[in-house]
Amino acid sequence: MQRSPETIGVLLGILKARAAYVPLDPKLPGERLRYIVQDAMVREIFADTEGTAKLHHAAVDEVEVLPATIHEDVSDESPNLPCSRRDLANILYTSGSTGRPKGSMLEHSGILRLVTNTTWLTFSRTDVFLQISALSFDISAFEIW
Repeated sequence: MQRSPETIGVLLGILKARAAYVPLDPKLPGERLRYIVQDAMVREIFADTEGTAKLHHAAVDEVEVLPATIHEDVSDESPNLPCSRRDLANILYTSGSTGRPKGSMLEHSGILRLVTNTTWLTFSRTDVFLQISALSFDISAFEIW
């Protein structure tokens, strides 16, 4: 998915469901997308129009591709599922410059460390950040959360 309000909604939904997200950049070659999907054992992919077309061309047929749309009839309440700081939040893949891309797993505690009680940057709830990084780039976790 490209950066959009729908993307943030999808990420929140994934985390509320106590799952982890694996950003897939539609600009990547189909072979690389197939590798990441298989390596991360992805079961479902939320995609916008461009992403759906790219996944079709990448022949990622064994995974269900769901439209990334906002559903007004979905409850705002979080499911009552157990969650720990040690639970996986996302898996980001390297560029693969040394061969195959490698997945780097980030737990919820890593994201919390980035955005709460920071000593490296001062900001408040009233500050606004632009989300300019690709979702597959690690700094996007800071920009979003």
